[in-house]
Amino acid sequence: MSGSDELGVWLAATDRTNNQRTMSARVADVTATGVNLIIGEALVTNVPCADSYQGRKRGDWVAVRISAGQPVVMWRLGASSSPEQTLESIALGSGPAPAGYVQADSVHVRRNADGSLSVYVRSSAAAPWTPGQGTQPPPDVGRILRANDTGAWWGGARDVTQTDPAQGARPQTPTVPVSGGWFYGTAIADACAGKTVANMTLRIIRTEDGPVERTPLHLYTHSYTDAPASALALDDGPEDLLSFSPGASEVVTLPEYWWPLFASGTRRGFAVYAGTDPYTSYESPKAGPLGTVCGDVEITFG
Repeated sequence: MSGSDELGVWLAATDRTNNQRTMSARVADVTATGVNLIIGEALVTNVPCADSYQGRKRGDWVAVRISAGQPVVMWRLGASSSPEQTLESIALGSGPAPAGYVQADSVHVRRNADGSLSVYVRSSAAAPWTPGQGTQPPPDVGRILRANDTGAWWGGARDVTQTDPAQGARPQTPTVPVSGGWFYGTAIADACAGKTVANMTLRIIRTEDGPVERTPLHLYTHSYTDAPASALALDDGPEDLLSFSPGASEVVTLPEYWWPLFASGTRRGFAVYAGTDPYTSYESPKAGPLGTVCGDVEITFG
């Protein structure tokens, strides 16, 4: 059922004499195309957002305008909360660069899930990073690592027809639960070598498969460098860190007791599994419209 269909069901159950076309709603999850909303008691999925609604995040109360039965999120209700800005300035010009600037090799822009932009400038030229630090680069404050393989397992073997990690029981095989995993080789331990981990997060994006409701993510660790052909063995967990609605894109903070396990190489990647919950799947590592990728691990060093 689409978001507009769910909204129609909810409106039909309310006072038919109410001609109000703008209402308040709560954001259940942020998606690649907009947001999922809780309006009344209904979960309304794939609701688009106007440009006036910036910095989208779960839990926001927003104004929703209804036109011809189609909902659009217009703005956030309450105090404004602009995304944190780390870019000091951008200037465009046709003349020579001012003193203190160096030639950039390339510029990359990423749109984040909250609507903000991140700009990465790559330059091989030596230049002062911070006044007083000469040409020394800033300390290594963190890394973002992407999974190099993903998959789903059921019946004691890898499902070669599916790359999206999944959990729960498929309707056609209700007695055989599915598990799924993200694999990184030795990248996580390599990145942490000789450093102190101050935080570790994981981005998860739920696909549109499964029920139109929020379902819990049952997250585990695993010790595989590469995806196994036989059954996927699970280690620590489950940790039920968050519930996701269809299309939801969220960043979860991993349990602190997992950090040293990954830093030492004792654990290598992440898995999902649910014995009785409805079947739900999560994206394999492919870039989405927001430039974010399911399975991205972000590590902050102390």
